[in-house]
Amino acid sequence: YANTFPDGVKHLITAGEQLTISQLFQQVLRRHNTVLHNHYGPSETHVVSAYSIHPGEHIPESPPIGKPIDHTHMYILNKQKQLQPKGIAGELYISGSSVARGYFRNEELTREKFLPDPFRPGATMFRTGDMARLSEDGNIEYIGRTDDQVKIRGYRVEPGEIEMTLRNHPKIKEAAVIIRQDHAGENELYAYYSAPNRLDSLALRRYLAEEMPEYMIPLKWGWVESIPLTPNGKVDKRSLPEPEAAADDKQYAAPRNLTELKLAQLWEDVL
Repeated sequence: YANTFPDGVKHLITAGEQLTISQLFQQVLRRHNTVLHNHYGPSETHVVSAYSIHPGEHIPESPPIGKPIDHTHMYILNKQKQLQPKGIAGELYISGSSVARGYFRNEELTREKFLPDPFRPGATMFRTGDMARLSEDGNIEYIGRTDDQVKIRGYRVEPGEIEMTLRNHPKIKEAAVIIRQDHAGENELYAYYSAPNRLDSLALRRYLAEEMPEYMIPLKWGWVESIPLTPNGKVDKRSLPEPEAAADDKQYAAPRNLTELKLAQLWEDVL
């Protein structure tokens, strides 16, 4: 698209999927002095947030979805419908004038998705099914779908949150975290990244350990020149090479399954 991008386009609006901006696309935006607007909003509430990037500003590879527009409220909540603090992932809920009344002739799904707003009496909020977190500057960062959550050793894990943390590494351009099962049928996290050179997997473990708990740190790591994608833009898992296990610099070994997790919790209570 570098040679076919129209000269007269001064504003470009994106929506629908999580936006990732390549270095080539950044160059195109700057060359044509085009302002990029990253919008977010499910069909049930569209449109509820926007994040604008001017060509002279820093263009992040994975820009946030921004802040709520007027007459709209967006909450990042935990399982108990309590607000999550900044930097902590949770499910995204939307309330305000843009929220629909419900699904036509589908009362069951309406009750599941359209809930009373606990912060605004009488109002209704929509449960998006999207995972997000609030950054320090007040912008909302999209992480992924709650449908993508998996359980690792009894803990619920969102691979998109790990991917976002890896993308913040100064030497990593792209990242993908996938789930595979071991010989015992237990879920394991495998991380793939693209960087100019292969990075030390132990150093990557330490980097993630500063941001997240042990059970969210991938067991194996794979370096690729670029993350392979399918024609519809999803990670092509079949094209990913076999990763390598990372050495562990800690004496502590996390529980490998639910039984070991329960035993560890019992000993924590006793000791």
